Amino acid sequence: MLQLVEDLKYAARLHRKALGFTIVAVSTLALGTGASTAVFSAVNAVLLKPLPYSEPERIVIPWRLASKDANLGYDEIPWGAVNFQRMLKMQSFESAASFKSDSFNLSGADEPLQLAGLRVSSGFFHTLGVQPLLGRAFSTSGDRPGGAKQVILSDHLWQTRFHGDSGILGRGIHLNGMSYRVIGVMPAGFEFPRAEEMPACFDFPHAADIWIPLTLPAAPQPGDPDDLAVVGRLRPGVPIASAQAEMNVFTASMDREFPDSKGWFHSRVTGLAAQVAGDSRKPLLLILGAAGVLLLIAFVNVANLLLTRALGRRNEFALRAALGAGKATLVRQLLTESILLSLGGDGWSSAG
Repeated sequence: MLQLVEDLKYAARLHRKALGFTIVAVSTLALGTGASTAVFSAVNAVLLKPLPYSEPERIVIPWRLASKDANLGYDEIPWGAVNFQRMLKMQSFESAASFKSDSFNLSGADEPLQLAGLRVSSGFFHTLGVQPLLGRAFSTSGDRPGGAKQVILSDHLWQTRFHGDSGILGRGIHLNGMSYRVIGVMPAGFEFPRAEEMPACFDFPHAADIWIPLTLPAAPQPGDPDDLAVVGRLRPGVPIASAQAEMNVFTASMDREFPDSKGWFHSRVTGLAAQVAGDSRKPLLLILGAAGVLLLIAFVNVANLLLTRALGRRNEFALRAALGAGKATLVRQLLTESILLSLGGDGWSSAG
């Protein structure tokens, strides 16, 4: 241990003496490690970090695609309630849910507050594989016309507006002038869907404040509004390709049933992970590769600098060897100097 301390002191004196060399080496390492760390953090958050859902590889979004002859500026368009009701019967899906965005005015004793929310069908949270932190999810009765007015709060709204009061369950709050009973609070970090991960034609919020039941017509008709997005959970062992094939059969039947809308029922089944990554997947992988090359170049450059300096210290090494220093001692000293440089580069990149 004493010898290691002496090696560290000697390495520090040596680096202070050759200040120009030290600055160049440390800055090169800082640039390489800093850039690589920043890029990897972005790639990890988008591509590598597991999605916060149960078995996320089974979660898919069947998008409805606009006619090839249309020039809307986007491909994905909403489904109608009649389409969604038929999707519920598909064999590929263990469960499915529909959802759409809405805004609400929260009133009461405190200052009124405008909230971004979602209207969701009863299977929404089950399909995603998440459960409220407090309380429960919606029951199927909430989808029916005249169903109970219930609301689930986001963790952020619960903490900021209701001060994290666990007694919020069962309490009534006023949304758009109507009373809704709070039945649940979602965990912190639950943010599905996020606007930046969804197609442009869907006006989803960055993060929802509340969720309320989506009332579906008892007997949906083709003329009902097309304003729904759909999320599905595949049955165990069912690949996305099988779900896509079943969706193709479904959309072909819709084309035959509604010839006036032929060409407006094409579909693309997208895995949730691919949906979250979106068009950024390939660019991020390219940037990650470039950052890796930059890090390798930084290491090679610093290694060349150290080798050049070591060649200039041959007399020093010969003298130390003549005084009794073995090869292990000399190698340990060089490793100590290199470690100090790497720690300096890492510290500089972290501070930056």
